[in-house]
Amino acid sequence: MGSLVSSITSPAIDKAKDALMMQQVAAIKQNKEQRDRQLAMNIAATRDRVYWMSGTAVTIIGLAGLQKAMGRKPALAILPVTAFTALVAYQVDLAWGTKINRLSREVQAIRAEPNWWFNEPLDLPPVMRGPYRKFMDEQNAKLKAMGEPPEKDWAR
Repeated sequence: MGSLVSSITSPAIDKAKDALMMQQVAAIKQNKEQRDRQLAMNIAATRDRVYWMSGTAVTIIGLAGLQKAMGRKPALAILPVTAFTALVAYQVDLAWGTKINRLSREVQAIRAEPNWWFNEPLDLPPVMRGPYRKFMDEQNAKLKAMGEPPEKDWAR
């Protein structure tokens, strides 16, 4: 009697384990996507700030050089006035300008570039490699049925 019950429940348990592993693979994929997007956004925002700070520094140095060329002593007021103006312009660009669109394009460019370490496939534990392969095969079969190109491997 015990072997009859165990033989009936064994396939159900195996199916539940497979479903759980597939959920884990999907969760790992989602976490990797989120992490990659966040890292790319941080890099893009840092690049944008560097551009703005560089522009501000060049403006301050240029204004000081212009005053010096005119034979006047460079005014110390150039520094806070120019820096404050640049800071306000930076925030205005974020609020009403095209900064978000530029950042979005930069994020897409960063994520498309294969040289970044976070664009490399994750190293999965050996126990997850079988379910990952099954997950990818199922996903790519669905994409192929829709006429879409297959998804590249995001783990190994």
